Amino acid sequence: MPSATFVALDYVCPSLGVVMATMTFAAPVSSLRDRLARGSLGNLNPTPWAMMTGNCLGWVGYSFLTKDLFVLFANVPGLMVSVWLNIGACKLQYREYYDARLRYRLGNADNGRAILSSPGTGSRTSARNDAANDQDPNGRDEFSGDDEYDIEVEVVPSTVGHERKVLWVILLWAIVFSIVAHVSFTHYVREQIIGYIVNVNLCFFYGAPLSTIVEVCRTRSSDSLHVRTVAMTVLNCFFWLAYGMAVSDPFIYVPNGVGFVFGCIQTLLLVVFPSKPSLSANGGGGDVREVLIQGGDEDDSTGADGNESGIL
Repeated sequence: MPSATFVALDYVCPSLGVVMATMTFAAPVSSLRDRLARGSLGNLNPTPWAMMTGNCLGWVGYSFLTKDLFVLFANVPGLMVSVWLNIGACKLQYREYYDARLRYRLGNADNGRAILSSPGTGSRTSARNDAANDQDPNGRDEFSGDDEYDIEVEVVPSTVGHERKVLWVILLWAIVFSIVAHVSFTHYVREQIIGYIVNVNLCFFYGAPLSTIVEVCRTRSSDSLHVRTVAMTVLNCFFWLAYGMAVSDPFIYVPNGVGFVFGCIQTLLLVVFPSKPSLSANGGGGDVREVLIQGGDEDDSTGADGNESGIL
């Protein structure tokens, strides 16, 4: 008859880990839904969501090799949630980018210049040629004399910054899976390759909140820490750490041990530096010219809800 310790470590802990992992991945869902309703990312940092996609892809592949159903069930929901989160972040980045361009155009229109977005080349033309039929009731051209405007036609980027991050993550795992599947490796070597690379992915995943931790220490305020996500991270990593040690799998217990430490650090920061009222609750606006220069890539800002640090 199995001992109580065996049952607790080999079945209870991973089962609770599946639940905690799903709750960790789903923690920013309500916040993103709120930002979608507002039409702006605000303080959300979507970078961990791209890492979440790669993290879940890697662990799903690892579960296929190790036949570990707990790892599989913990990451399939996370993979689906991460896809939705990334799509939502890209929508908002496009929205913010074009809103900023619109404000910039309106500002330039006061100076006699309008900027139009177009898939064409960056050529210039006179508004007179585009408004040949726009005449007043007396038959005079509305754009005659000093009323002539220059219209600058711009090339609009086809992707925003977060899209490029997600595409690079997916490309990386497509290459890894192709090599593992088509090169004559032993089963053990395949497990090692996937295990090491998914842990490298986790380094970036866990690295995403580092800038937030620095910001909290600098401002002495935990505004940018998401309490629900931090709590789920600590519990999630604890259960997977116990399970990884029970099955003697360093690819599971090492990264979860690191994640548990990071979660405890963030919990300590929440206690030491209580949250202060935010001066930019709406999260919109900002310097229009800065947004235009960055080409809509605003996803590196620290976020209130983007610090997802679970592993499985």
